[in-house]
Amino acid sequence: MTFFEQAPMGRHASRRRRSLVGRVSTAAMLVVLAAATVGGLWLMSQDSKADEPLLERIFPALAAAPPPLSAEFADLADRMMLTAEGREVFASTQPRYADADEIAALCRDESHDPENESTLGCFTGFEQSRAQDRIFIYRPTDERLGQSTVTTAAHELLHAVYARMSSDEKTRVAELLSAATALVSADDPVHDQIAASMDGDDEKRATEQFAYLGSQVHPDTGFSAELEQIYARTITDRAALVETHRRAVAVLDDVRAAVARAWEDVAAAEQANAQTRAQLEADVDALSKAAARFADDRAEFEATSPEDRARWRVTLTPAGGEPITMSWEESIAYRDDDLNRIRGEHNARRTELELAEAEAARLRADTQALQDDALALLRDAYPGQTFEG
Repeated sequence: MTFFEQAPMGRHASRRRRSLVGRVSTAAMLVVLAAATVGGLWLMSQDSKADEPLLERIFPALAAAPPPLSAEFADLADRMMLTAEGREVFASTQPRYADADEIAALCRDESHDPENESTLGCFTGFEQSRAQDRIFIYRPTDERLGQSTVTTAAHELLHAVYARMSSDEKTRVAELLSAATALVSADDPVHDQIAASMDGDDEKRATEQFAYLGSQVHPDTGFSAELEQIYARTITDRAALVETHRRAVAVLDDVRAAVARAWEDVAAAEQANAQTRAQLEADVDALSKAAARFADDRAEFEATSPEDRARWRVTLTPAGGEPITMSWEESIAYRDDDLNRIRGEHNARRTELELAEAEAARLRADTQALQDDALALLRDAYPGQTFEG
């Protein structure tokens, strides 16, 4: 992909973990439930924690409170403008930063096409226990892309929030999201992002809409009051969160635009220099021909006797001036001086042109460096993608 082609959309993977651990845990739970049924109420009566949810009694490790947010993720929660409820859910997912290779491994999705998309984060877990939910966030190395981690984290957190909704609430939210999506401009890239993350699985539509719209789209009047109230349980200022996303996108847009403007300046300078050089070379060629004619005329003058020279008068018309009549000898001196004057002008023009060409070469080198930096920024923003100048 060349630098000036549309960059790939960042992709967020949200999937249920279908690992061996998930399957074994489910099977184990069914075995214990069967044992409890066979044993009647004996198991319940022998358990001093009979009031706790059954899953948590069966798997006490899963019921343990998640560790508090570390300082860096507490700061990220502040930047996401999370409510107390939102921070609690965020902490429960034990969020973790990861580099491009780790994200590729942790968020691997067989349906994902790495040639066209980049995965920026994922939410993973399984329905039997929300205690197993995890959020992985791709963190670019370039500080200019720091705001993008806010959008990624908010997106994945909204997946976790949606996963915790009851079936009835998910049904209602899906209806609200369908109406909200219809309000988004058809050319908004969020539609392609939603489709890419769904990858043809319609069951993912609502959760992807909930995550993408919640973190990236805020109409002037917001979405419906009901949907905004649902988002408000997690995010205190969704408009500000979306503005953070806009600024993150603008970083790449501004860099790309700056490179485009710089190349336009290079092209303009080089074109102007090329035209100047072409005109100078044409003028030098004309001067060479004029000098050759003058050499012939001066040879003729020098071959003529002084008496015959004196009998001739010459009329010269300077460029842009009035005709001047003078003796033949005076005309030779006048023309010689004029040719030397023009040679001096040409030398000055050549020196000025060489300085301009050197400046254009410096501008080209600076612009190439600017583009190289922008390419590095794009590669950092979209891991796994190939960009060429």
